[in-house]
Amino acid sequence: MMPVWKDPGSAFGKLASHVGERPSCSLCRRLDQECTYAPHRGRADLPPRPSANSTPSRPTLVQRDDETLVTEERLDDLEHQIAQMRSALSLPPWQTTNAIIELYIKYCNCQPLPLFSPQYLRDTISSRDPELLLALISLAARFSSDSEVASSTAIVEESQRLVATRVSQGPVELSTIQTLCILSLREFNHGNTPKANVYSSLATSLCQGAGLSSKADAAILGDVGEERRRCYWSVVLLQRLYGYPSGSFLFVIDEKIPQYPQSAAQPFGTSSDITDAALAQSEVQGNLIELSDLGITSYAIQLSKVWQRAARYAHRRYAPSALPPWSAQSEYSKITAQLMELETRLPYKYRFRPSRFADQDSEQLWNNRAFWAPWVFVQMIYHSIVCLLNHPLLMALRLRSFRVTMVPEIFLQHTADMTITHTDWIVYLLDICNDKLFTLSDPFLAHFVAIAATIFLQQKYTDDAVVKSARQQSFSKCLTFVQKIGTKWPYIRKLVGQSPVPVCIFSLTNSAYTGQQARNMEAFEQEVSTSFHNSAAAGTPNSSIFIDLNLFWDIIESSFVSELPRAADSYFGTSLILHRHQAESSEVLRSRLLPEPMRLNQETVTPATVYTGQTPVTSRAMENNPFDSQLQFPAAGGLPEDGLSILAQSYFAQGQDFVGTLDDWWFSVPGPAVT
Repeated sequence: MMPVWKDPGSAFGKLASHVGERPSCSLCRRLDQECTYAPHRGRADLPPRPSANSTPSRPTLVQRDDETLVTEERLDDLEHQIAQMRSALSLPPWQTTNAIIELYIKYCNCQPLPLFSPQYLRDTISSRDPELLLALISLAARFSSDSEVASSTAIVEESQRLVATRVSQGPVELSTIQTLCILSLREFNHGNTPKANVYSSLATSLCQGAGLSSKADAAILGDVGEERRRCYWSVVLLQRLYGYPSGSFLFVIDEKIPQYPQSAAQPFGTSSDITDAALAQSEVQGNLIELSDLGITSYAIQLSKVWQRAARYAHRRYAPSALPPWSAQSEYSKITAQLMELETRLPYKYRFRPSRFADQDSEQLWNNRAFWAPWVFVQMIYHSIVCLLNHPLLMALRLRSFRVTMVPEIFLQHTADMTITHTDWIVYLLDICNDKLFTLSDPFLAHFVAIAATIFLQQKYTDDAVVKSARQQSFSKCLTFVQKIGTKWPYIRKLVGQSPVPVCIFSLTNSAYTGQQARNMEAFEQEVSTSFHNSAAAGTPNSSIFIDLNLFWDIIESSFVSELPRAADSYFGTSLILHRHQAESSEVLRSRLLPEPMRLNQETVTPATVYTGQTPVTSRAMENNPFDSQLQFPAAGGLPEDGLSILAQSYFAQGQDFVGTLDDWWFSVPGPAVT
């Protein structure tokens, strides 16, 4: 049996005064069906009732009146009515439903939205509203072995219909906002971003209107108050991770926002006090600032704010900043400072070494998944922020108005080291989880890994066989992980791509644009690979071979809500699709990527090389070059209209032939071949 759903506005609320009547419930009225009543039945089919200390989200179904007694026959009739509701909603049996809720707790809760306290959800599941229960089932059923339930669309459609009625007619409850969050997360990861944005926007408006964005009244304590806070912070996370990159989310000033939700405790024995001699603090330093532990979930929420800012920074790719990234007033420096400031507030025990994640066995990780899943998210988002800020292609776009001789050597060292170090950390975390058989199910992790994959893809084109093999292996690991996540989340599967996609190589002399590109990593790898071999065959940097970067941007921005409707979005009608503004970005990036800084090896000084990790090679003496780096606009019809393209020779490292003078790293007009 399904749980008892209660509606104080329905006729059930008046049963005590009219025992002989058989009114229609509000749910049947919504379904446009007639309530039916059965003869006397037993009560063995009832779902578990809430525990005495649990607090249902709605008033009880039958409120006892001292002057009226509710007969056993009437209760049995109600039980039968519940069964009729379950049948009408195409819900699975109670046992199956309960099992799916456990799957939600294991694979979805706090991954990434911390909507529920696991035990409180279990205790109150029989009193939850139908739209919320249906939404939970629709999200978590993908992890069920019951293929019929996992593939059912009726459940999510009914949840959408019920919550729409709630929003339009009321009363709106906490469960309404929770349902909108779950439906939004589901639609985002099914590729329905316009609809997902509608749900998240509704949740945001209702959250603000209901006062969830302020500290709750002192009378709202315990589990009820905790669930309100969890709902608020889930809406915040939803907006920061999946919202418009150019938008922001702020209800009120910081002093009035709710406390962070409770987090799962760190497993015993996984962290230690700072006992390393190198980390010990001298007594003469005076009083040390004691950090309060807000829980691992709170730091995931705080890092999401930095991620949103970094994503917005990357999204503004067509407007070079007047301030270079090494300027203290630049957005790059401000985001980096914000990230480091947040790290100073992160308790030491949550960092990689003291947490001893690599020392846990598989059973320990699974038994404490409520802690380790958010912990992995914190690690991944931290490293991904650094990767996004220092992405070589994005950095080249930012610096395309600067001569390479203006770029400080220390900045080259900084951005190169940050990219290499933090992409390697992402792969290392994947390796540990794979070795420990610790399944990662949070779909947003795929976006972090995809960003690292685009860096590995560019770095693997080098003459150094060792570096090439290592970067290819890292790229393959990223691709395998995203493919695995894609088996559960359709949008991620689309991001990866499982079927061959035509490769588009653009030439100013013989261009053929075959249409809209599929958003997947395999297609981009195939295109880059083909472009590499074609540009190598051409032999000169004057060759008119380009790499279309539409796929690259689709990967980098795959978690963002598109600000413009696409033709493929069936959610929008022709009146909007036909008149949408076309992006004016038919640009060709002729700029070569940043060189590596000069480094010392065992034998000699290594001058600048291409920013791909290739074996350092000696450059020619620096010569004066009057040409600054800038974007070139090809002849009309030469390139696709909606996406930046890059000159193939500018993207790849091709041994000594690619080095040239430092000023030749970027060029605005064709120059002589480098010999």
